[in-house]
Amino acid sequence: MKASAWLLLICVFLFYICIGSILTISYAALKGFADPLFKLWATVLTTALVLPEFSSIAGFSLVGSIFAVGGLVALAGVLVARGFKLTPEFLSLVIVWIGFTAVPAAGNELSKTLTKSRATIILTVSCWLSLGFGWLLTQLPKLLAQFAK
Repeated sequence: MKASAWLLLICVFLFYICIGSILTISYAALKGFADPLFKLWATVLTTALVLPEFSSIAGFSLVGSIFAVGGLVALAGVLVARGFKLTPEFLSLVIVWIGFTAVPAAGNELSKTLTKSRATIILTVSCWLSLGFGWLLTQLPKLLAQFAK
C-alpha cells in the first residue's frame, strides 16, 4: 500500500475515534427520547458497516464527491441558521463530515493497490475498531473508578 493510503486510513481511524466519543456523549444526553441502546446500535451499524459498503458498491470517488459537496452545503446551512456561531455542536458536525468524507477517499486509495473487496473489509474493520476506541475513551473514567473501588 502507498503512503497516501496509509495516511487516509489513519485519518479515518482518528476521526472515527472522535465520532465514537461524540456518539457516546450525545446519546447519554438524549436518554429520554428513545431507547439509547437502540439509537446507539442503529447509528454504529450505519456509520461503521453501511458507509464503507455503500461507498464500495457505488464507487469510492463518486461517493466521496457527493459527501464532500453535500457536507459543505449542509455545514454552510447550519452555520447560517445558527448565526455564524461556532458552537460545539457545529464543530462535531465538522468532525463527522471529515470522517465520513475520508472513508471514500481512503477506499479510493486502497482500491488502487488492493481489490475492492479487500479495501472494503479494511475500511469496515478500521471503522468498527475506531468507534469502539472512541466509546472506550469516554467510558474510561467510569471503568477506572469501578476498578479503583
